[in-house]
Amino acid sequence: PLVGTQNISEKGFCSCDLSVTSNNSGIYDWPEGVPGQNISQMCQYGIIGQYITRYCDDNLTWREDASKCPTVVTDQINQLNSAIKNQTVKTYNIINISTQLQKVVSQATTMVDQSASNLAIVTSVISQISIVTLSSPDVPVSNNTLINVFSVLSNIQTWPSMVLNSSGSVIVNLFEKIATQYVQQVNFTFLDFTQDKARIVAQRISLLTLVKAGIGFSTESSSDQISANSSGVPTMSSLPKLKASVHLPPSLFSSILSNITDVGIIITVYKTVSLFPVMDSMGGVSVSPLIIGITVTTGQQIRNLTNPVVFNFSIPNAVSSNGTFSNVLNYTCASWDFKASGGMGNWIPDGCYTSQMNGTENTTIQIQCRCFHLTNFAVLVDISQRLDRNSTSNPLPPEIDIISKVGIALSLFGLVITVITLLLIKKIRQKDISKYHIQLCCALIGMLLVFVVGIDRTENFGGCVTVSVLIHYFTLAAVMWMGA
Repeated sequence: PLVGTQNISEKGFCSCDLSVTSNNSGIYDWPEGVPGQNISQMCQYGIIGQYITRYCDDNLTWREDASKCPTVVTDQINQLNSAIKNQTVKTYNIINISTQLQKVVSQATTMVDQSASNLAIVTSVISQISIVTLSSPDVPVSNNTLINVFSVLSNIQTWPSMVLNSSGSVIVNLFEKIATQYVQQVNFTFLDFTQDKARIVAQRISLLTLVKAGIGFSTESSSDQISANSSGVPTMSSLPKLKASVHLPPSLFSSILSNITDVGIIITVYKTVSLFPVMDSMGGVSVSPLIIGITVTTGQQIRNLTNPVVFNFSIPNAVSSNGTFSNVLNYTCASWDFKASGGMGNWIPDGCYTSQMNGTENTTIQIQCRCFHLTNFAVLVDISQRLDRNSTSNPLPPEIDIISKVGIALSLFGLVITVITLLLIKKIRQKDISKYHIQLCCALIGMLLVFVVGIDRTENFGGCVTVSVLIHYFTLAAVMWMGA
């Protein structure tokens, strides 16, 4: 932002002799300037190539632009990084370091401070906290440490997606390891903590109870409260009042070692998808606005379950300004693979099945997923197939559509009459040029017919490719016959 300060000398210059300005990007000494002059200095907390500028306008007013300068927050993040290099994270200072990290991340609200280099430092600090936590199982993980890391996880979800793509998945994975270690402590019983962008609920439950009935968790549309129940899989009719629910089957717990008396279960709900972007070549695919993470602290990876974990998601269906629905035709249940896309993570449909879908003409759509492993889950939405027949955003008004169809119909009629005439009149038919004209007309007829019948048939990929190939072929054939 531009900050204006007026300082007019007797000579009519914008004068700032021995002038010192101070803002959240640092303290700067400025020389005297004249109208139309730009003065630049390197940002106090920035790197080479980042400058703060001052401009003297025609009204003899100084205007200062510090928008490209990192603030003191970046300096604090760098200081924390330097301190950790000099004094590594240990069990005795882990709470203090996590508190400092949470504080500086919560203050990083500008785009310049939300940089890839700062996120790399944040990731490094959390990684060291995770290493200390996992390497010292006899030392309890404090509630403050877990909450601080979870707060960082929530706050960075507002950072630019291009910054988060490289490290977001790594931070989620590190947090889950710290949370697992915390829940496995002997004295742990229950945790429920909410941030703006995420919520975590963890609970230790008797293994005997879980083996008998399993357990379910749900979050209602009217609140962010996550409640546990053992009433089985929610029915589709009960879903409209729920944002999401999950049911863990009894068979999931039956294979757990007999010497374990209780099990910790961690449910994490992410309210944005910024930490879980769609990577690689999955163009036209979006992620549902709610992601559920499940961790069961059995000490072993849970895969290839006999009975599936059942998820239910209520997804808002987009409604246009005139009240019609922008329905999305394809939904796919998917899970997050931390190792995919070269370790950056990505959504994969493997091991999950979309078993039910209701409410395609309502304001919400209920999707039921059945998955045979545990991780973070969501519904992928194919927005490339979004349909809104009456939307005012349609690039072609109805009148243009009607004129186009009438014009094509008249063109087809004229082409057919031309072909019939050339075929019926013997004198004309015997000429070579007439044969070329017949072939040209047939090519144009084929192109127009395929265009009218298939140009809107985009819901099927194979059909769409077929229409494209045919239109391309008939167009090339027409061009060739024109030159004959």
